[in-house]
Amino acid sequence: FRFDLEYEVLPRDIAEAEGIEVPR
Repeated sequence: FRFDLEYEVLPRDIAEAEGIEVPR
């Protein structure tokens, strides 16, 4: 599971739900 690639692909809503900082 490569977190770097996944979080860029996932929508910001999901990322925020996970508590992830989403680069804009």
